[in-house]
This record gives sequence, structure tokens and C-alpha cells, in this order.
Amino acid sequence: MKRLYILVLSLAACFSAWSQSYSDQFYDALNRDDIPLQRSILDDWSLASPDDVDLYIARYNYYINASAMLDNDSPEKPPQFSQSVADSALSVIEEGISRYPKRLDMRFGKIFFLGELQRWEAFADESIRMLNRSELMEHQWIFPNVEEGFEELITESIQDYLSTLSGHLSDSQSLTPQDTLIISCMRRIAQRTVQVFPSDIQAVRSLALTYLMTHEYESALKYLKRAEKMDPTDEWVVDNLAAVKARLNKKKSSR
Repeated sequence: MKRLYILVLSLAACFSAWSQSYSDQFYDALNRDDIPLQRSILDDWSLASPDDVDLYIARYNYYINASAMLDNDSPEKPPQFSQSVADSALSVIEEGISRYPKRLDMRFGKIFFLGELQRWEAFADESIRMLNRSELMEHQWIFPNVEEGFEELITESIQDYLSTLSGHLSDSQSLTPQDTLIISCMRRIAQRTVQVFPSDIQAVRSLALTYLMTHEYESALKYLKRAEKMDPTDEWVVDNLAAVKARLNKKKSSR
């Protein structure tokens, strides 16, 4: 059985009758892995209402699932993706984002899929783009069944993205070129998060961590001190602050 990817799915209760019908039909066909029926429904839906936001989301999910190439003998293995079909999915959701720039679910879906594709620079770029837009709109988004708390939703999502990146670092004692790229992406996301949400201690800690990983201790010290002021009881911050100070003092004394 093919693993099903549904990355963005509008659950808004106020569909028109035809939209509800097309949506139900499409996701039923998607669950049954009936590709010809999916295409037929999308074609009919496109003729009926080409600008429907949920049509963009359905088309996105269609291409995402079409791009996933799974080993049927090992259903738990992460999928490989057809890059050209994945590009079609990203093109569809980008068009949807352009038409509906306040829809946060679309942006979450795009970022998540970029992570699945391990396109880390694009993953970071899109995360930062979301932060920029959030700041511009004063964090007033549209998300099905969510009316408030978008600042918390954004910052929690950013921490998930940073965790996704860190989870792909190698176990090597020295940094590989891929590690260097991932840490750079982490740093860019954390830096922008700290600018948009200056009271977010998790983002400050994450920024300090990126400097610790690259042995840039003066920069790490700056953000560890900032985090300590925000929460003097944070054990991770206190321990790392003491370790960095000791290392820097040792370095000065050895000169």
C-alpha cells in the first residue's frame, strides 16, 4: 500500500455545496490511490471553479503523492521523490500562495515538503519568507479552524523546522560540507526569528547553538548571555555559558 501524503488540507466548514462535493470525492480517490479518478475530479473542479483555494490544495496533494516513489517491500522506509513531479507540486502551491498570501496552511505545507525533499536552502528561504510575511501582516493569518494564537503557532513551527535541520546533521566529529550547509540554514532561520520575535528564548538558544557547533565562541557567548537574561534558570543556557566562558578565559590566558 502506497503511503499517503496529505500536507495541506482545508477543513473550513463553510464550503459551497459543489466545493464540498469535489473535495470529498478527490480525497476519497486519493485514499484509494485511484489516479485516473483523481485527475478526472481535478479536471471537473478546475472547470467549475478554477480559483477555488481548495482546488490548489487538492492539486498540490495530487502531485506530492504522484512524486513519492515508495519501496512496496519496505513501507516504513522514507520515500524517494520524482524531482520533476515534486517541482510541479511546488509550482502549484506557489501559485496558490500568490493568490491567497494570507493562507498559513499553504506555507506550512510547502515548507514541510521542501524538508521531505531535503532542499535545505529552499527550506530556509521559505521559512524566512513566512517570517517576513508574518511580520508585515502583524501575524494576522488565515488558517482553517484557527482564529488566534498565530505568533505561538509560527514560533513553534520554526522550532520544528530547526529540529528537522539538526536531525539531518551527520554523526561525524568534524563538520561535513552538508553539515556546514545545514548549520548555515539553521542560523539564517534563527536569526530572522530573533528579529521578528525578540522575546522567543528558543530562537535565541538555537542561534547560540549554531555558533557552538561551528566553534565561534564569542558569537555564542553573545546569545547565551541574552538567553540567560531572559531565563536565568535555563540549565542548558547556564551550563553552556559557563563552558564558553571557561574556554574563552583559557584561550586568553594561553596567549
